[in-house]
Amino acid sequence: MSEPFEKVSLGGLELDNRFVLSAAYDSSQPDDLVGIVRGGVGLVISGSVDVANAEVFEGTIRAIHDEGGRIVLQVHTLAAGLFGLSRDPDPVAVSQLPEDSVFFNSTYRYSRHHAATEREIEAIIESYVQTAAIAKGVGADGVEIHSAHNSFLSQALSPITNKRVDRWGGPIENRLRIHEAVIKGMRKELGPDYPVLIKVGLEDTLPGGLPFSEGKEAAERLASCGVDAIEISQGLLDLRGGTPMKGNAKTPGEEGYFRGWGGSLKRAIDVPVIVTGGIRSFETAQSILDNQQADLIGMCRPLVREPGLIGRWRREDRRRSACIACNQCMKNSGLGIVCPFRETRSRS
Repeated sequence: MSEPFEKVSLGGLELDNRFVLSAAYDSSQPDDLVGIVRGGVGLVISGSVDVANAEVFEGTIRAIHDEGGRIVLQVHTLAAGLFGLSRDPDPVAVSQLPEDSVFFNSTYRYSRHHAATEREIEAIIESYVQTAAIAKGVGADGVEIHSAHNSFLSQALSPITNKRVDRWGGPIENRLRIHEAVIKGMRKELGPDYPVLIKVGLEDTLPGGLPFSEGKEAAERLASCGVDAIEISQGLLDLRGGTPMKGNAKTPGEEGYFRGWGGSLKRAIDVPVIVTGGIRSFETAQSILDNQQADLIGMCRPLVREPGLIGRWRREDRRRSACIACNQCMKNSGLGIVCPFRETRSRS
């Protein structure tokens, strides 16, 4: 039976416990990241970085190491596939999509774009690899490849956004070819022992999207490609109803909405599984580990509300998180991630 506060290894990376800050914070809030490390979390995963900003994390990494913490940088690629969010007048996409594609909404709105050429795909793969190399160079303890939500790699995996008929599209093994090339490139660049994680969306919320059966198969294939852990999440998101993040779980039975997926995947692979999503209580974290539904427990919004939550639980103050999942922390445009209800002094 796994205990939340026992040490655990991801590849060669030793962690003090099984609690993980899931990706959200960027380099503009180093004090918040350091505060969460001081609060007792075993691993911090940064918000997405690319070749343009990975180096900026160097000071934050040093500060986290000074506190005895560990940090992994989440790697993505420069604006590819972001359509209306891109400043490029003709951004690269996995495929050319019609204006009435279910993928488009008020956030990912339709704009001019083009399907990536073979040369552009190779350049995108190289950008992931070079970002990972920069992350290692500035002292990050590992990297996490971002292939969830509406990221470029999630679009490559989804049948909604991958309409290609060449070697990069069609059956699941082709739609995973970019992922496999990224992992192979990273291993060649970083060496066999440097921790490489991947966050995978196992199911789309859009109609006609990636079903769980294919998402699980994709994760199983990726587990055999040389990654050290898989964090599971959602794939392409239906944003028409607002935020994709679910509301407050008022009881332990409502928490951990991906734990079933975690158990199914964990039984099929040999690398550690990280489950994130709606976990608010120590009881739920312990239950997920006891039921073999994950190896590590990912949390984000609760740690934004209370950076010292994990330390409080370690001291056997097992009150559940005060986070009510209002998602206001994610809506402070220009201010970073800030909980409006966070106390000035943590109860930790």
